Amino acid sequence: MKIFALRIQIAATMLVALIMLVPAVAVAKPGLCKIVNQTAGTNWSSLQSAVNSAFPGDKLILKGTCYGTTVINKDLELTGLSNPGYGPAALDGQGGGTVVTVDGASVTLRGLTITNGTGQAIYSAYPQWLWGGGLYNDEGVVALENCRLIGNTANEGAGIFNDGKMLVTESIIVDNYGDFGAGIGTDGSLEVLGSTLESNNAPGDGGGIYAYTGIVRLEGSQIMGNYAGWGDGGGIASGSAELLVIDSTISGNYAEGFGGGIAAWWEPVEVISSTISDNAVNWGRAGGIYAYELTMTNSIVSDNEIEAGQWNDSGGGIYVAFKATLTDVTISGNSANTNGGGVGLDYGTVQMFQVTLTGNHAGSKGGGMWNGNAGTASISESTITENSAEVDGGGVYNDGGSVTFANTTFSGNSPNDCGGACP
Repeated sequence: MKIFALRIQIAATMLVALIMLVPAVAVAKPGLCKIVNQTAGTNWSSLQSAVNSAFPGDKLILKGTCYGTTVINKDLELTGLSNPGYGPAALDGQGGGTVVTVDGASVTLRGLTITNGTGQAIYSAYPQWLWGGGLYNDEGVVALENCRLIGNTANEGAGIFNDGKMLVTESIIVDNYGDFGAGIGTDGSLEVLGSTLESNNAPGDGGGIYAYTGIVRLEGSQIMGNYAGWGDGGGIASGSAELLVIDSTISGNYAEGFGGGIAAWWEPVEVISSTISDNAVNWGRAGGIYAYELTMTNSIVSDNEIEAGQWNDSGGGIYVAFKATLTDVTISGNSANTNGGGVGLDYGTVQMFQVTLTGNHAGSKGGGMWNGNAGTASISESTITENSAEVDGGGVYNDGGSVTFANTTFSGNSPNDCGGACP
């Protein structure tokens, strides 16, 4: 395991939240559960029994709702088959732990609803801190296809915790609750293709996804309406993981701290042909994206907001902590009640090429962009129009750093195009 020791150290402080999110173990419910081993030609009424009797490579078909928890430690395929006689194919953990644990195996899960999981302790010294409510991938290889994870809880990775390699395709991860990574927590390799993470709730960081280390690739997917309570990254939070977002939408997410849409503290973020919109933070930086290192191409950052903020919080659309390269990006309709309605930069470097900054607003300075006294901004072949600031620098405010413009058009900014130390 490569999990941050910090998460373990704060376990004692989260006991109250844990007590609230772990329900009592439910009494077994009547229902139909049938598992057919297509390879062996055998039938079972318990998924764990079917797994125990299977050989590596067997293919299992699940009908109805099977209750309880299951550990899979051999290479298998499990496909849910919904039909009128059995109803939806589902795995219901009944509040008794992780619904499905994959233990070092290569497993495909297909066509299943996974619900009512509460996670498992992985450190004996901290039995109260639970991981992977719906699905826990313990150093396995998991393909999750056309599945639905709903109503699971755990402290880390309520819907899914991935500590191996995982591919999530055409799936929905919704209404899960966990302190970190309510939808997905990952400490390995994660690809999310054509899927939706929506309305997941984390009091801490990463309402939709919390990526500790490794690589996360998001393509053709939606991260919508997720929440990070007192933490960062309403949609996605990345501690030390590389993040690639392609042809995706990150919208309507909220965090109290930094990065309503995305918060990435140390490793690079690349965004291609995607939309980051209608995200918000309360007091921190970056309603849309907070990034240490950002490369963004052919994308839209719109209508993101810093609602309250403190005097040094900036970047309603984007806040750059170290460096960023923005090419063919539209940054519009974002707002900060402090500085930098569109883009905020205190330190480091931003290069903008063919960027449109329009209709952004700052409650203080830098409606389109705020550049601090240690920042370097180079803006070329771009348009800065119809931005506004309450105090100064409707288009751009430069607070003593370096700003250069080349073949860039200004128009309709209020109260002026550039304030502060302008070139």
